[in-house]
Amino acid sequence: MLTAPKSPSLLSLVPAANTENDWLKSLQQIQEESAFAALPEPVGANTVAGLLQEAQSDNLTQTLARTLFINLSEAKSQGLGDDIPTQDKLIEEATVRAQNRATHTYRSADLMLTAATNATVRAYGSDVMAAFMDENRVSLEATYLALGSAVDSGDAAHTAKLARFAVVYRDLARTLSEVPVPQTLAPLHLSLVNNINTLYSAHADMAAILTDPIRGLSGLQQFQLIQEEASRIFTNIALELQKSGILFTKDEPGNAWSVFLTSP
Repeated sequence: MLTAPKSPSLLSLVPAANTENDWLKSLQQIQEESAFAALPEPVGANTVAGLLQEAQSDNLTQTLARTLFINLSEAKSQGLGDDIPTQDKLIEEATVRAQNRATHTYRSADLMLTAATNATVRAYGSDVMAAFMDENRVSLEATYLALGSAVDSGDAAHTAKLARFAVVYRDLARTLSEVPVPQTLAPLHLSLVNNINTLYSAHADMAAILTDPIRGLSGLQQFQLIQEEASRIFTNIALELQKSGILFTKDEPGNAWSVFLTSP
């Protein structure tokens, strides 16, 4: 277009040729002008705190985005924000703030404690496994299938399944909290109940994956972590039952504890 322009007006956009290093003069001029450029006045701490408070919402993704934007803007006004460490720190703080949600935690006072006898320990082992056998509507595979299908299809019908799974885990935690527990097994059982209750909150979070991705992914991470913890608790309870000399027949629900004794 420059060698054979179809419109003479295009030539007006072409800078005139120079042989006197005008680019160097222009660069010096820019540097001199930028030396007088001052950073904007830093935002007051009270103003930032107010904005952060207003940024909070039930949607973690929106909260995280707003919080991150506010903090980056504040850092920018102080000459920060362009360096990676600063941004990483702000992202971490925003994530923690967004995920800091109150959840119900069972305590020892919520359990039905009994004296530790051969009969009570045996009954406990059967009652716990019976509670899990009654709740056969949930599984590890079903959770991953529902979550993956929801993300792939964007169909809320799959997230509705996750919401139903959450209710199952919530009810299961409540059922387990009502099982008579020998005092020697109380610490382990309390951990088990709270782990199951965490699965409830994790599924509730995963059910929001389509409208609140940060919350959904946080729930997935929580779900994966709690699986390992729950497995350790089951193994420890099975070992305690074994130490107490408790044996179950194949027809008893408590026989399922043997799986955790033979697992690698």
